[in-house]
Amino acid sequence: MDEYSDFQDKINALREARGWSLREAAKRIGEKGAPMSHVLLGDFERGRAHTSGKPIHPPRAVVVGMAKAYEASVDELLELAGYLPLNYKRDLNPDESWLLDTFRSMQPLRQRILLNVTRSLLEE
Repeated sequence: MDEYSDFQDKINALREARGWSLREAAKRIGEKGAPMSHVLLGDFERGRAHTSGKPIHPPRAVVVGMAKAYEASVDELLELAGYLPLNYKRDLNPDESWLLDTFRSMQPLRQRILLNVTRSLLEE
C-alpha cells in the first residue's frame, strides 16, 4: 500500500463528490493558483506517474490549491499528504483552530491585509 493512499483516496472522493471530471477538477484547481493538467491530477489520485509507473506526489502548493478548489480543509489535506504532522492542531482551542483554517483559506492578498491590520493593532 502506498504511503499516501489516504491522501489519494481523499482527493479522489472530493472530486467525485462534486461530480467533476478530471478535466473540470484540474481547471478549478488551476483557478486556485495551482495549474495542472487532468492527466497529472489523475496521476496524483493514483499516486503513480502514468508514463513511468513511478510514485508521484504533489507539491505543497498543489495540495493547497486542491483544498481550495474542493472547499476542503487545507490542514487535513496537508496532513494526509505528509506536509504536516498528523493531529498537529490538537493543542489548539476551537477558536484558534477556526482562525488558522480561515486564514489559510483566504486569498494571499487578504492574508497580507489581515496580517498588516493585526500587526498595527498589536503596536498600539
